[in-house]
Amino acid sequence: PTKTLLKILNTCLLLNPSFLSGNSGFNVTSKLDFPNNWGLGSSSTLINNVAQWAEVDAFDLLHKSFGGSGYDIACAQNDEAIIYSVDSQKQATIKPIELIWPFKDQVFFVHLGNKMDSKKGIAHYRKNATLQDNSLAIVSQISKRLMAANTILNFEALLKEHEQLLSQILGISTIKEQLFKDYPRAIKSLGAWGGDFILAVGAESQINYFRDKGYATILTYDQMILP
Repeated sequence: PTKTLLKILNTCLLLNPSFLSGNSGFNVTSKLDFPNNWGLGSSSTLINNVAQWAEVDAFDLLHKSFGGSGYDIACAQNDEAIIYSVDSQKQATIKPIELIWPFKDQVFFVHLGNKMDSKKGIAHYRKNATLQDNSLAIVSQISKRLMAANTILNFEALLKEHEQLLSQILGISTIKEQLFKDYPRAIKSLGAWGGDFILAVGAESQINYFRDKGYATILTYDQMILP
């Protein structure tokens, strides 16, 4: 963590040489309003906040220090749902959207307690990903169809399609195949595949499936998502 923080601060100095000039030292406190093992973009939120302090572009700072697509930076800068994409020239497009899903009460999030290292997740993707010519187009189409889903059955089918596609691209079994084979509904990996939270679909009574397996942190859609 210390080396990573030093790299972020040194990168800020490269992007803005006047950062920290004229001062002999600082006492900086960074606070989270959720447990730091939840993996909800804490690293990217830190980078975004440091970028504002250093008066540098947060996306430049991310690419030159931590790496990644920049999606978490875009989330840190927006208080609503977004669609995020990056073109071949690495130019990002951020589009705010409204999710009008009538089945939100059947969507919940389960913390697996297996904190994933984002840098390792990125490295694994770069080393092992097998992209077909149309892989990115298919992922984008699934995302658009998910936004427009108006039934829970359609939503679940799209989640399953997305999981299977990413499983093939990354060469990793889906989290459902690994841990929850007997769960009857859809499960979606989030973040750096295989840790942190999963999204699960089910009725209130089906949440007990995860409690019985020892997963104590389970959040409803309304508890997890910004209003």
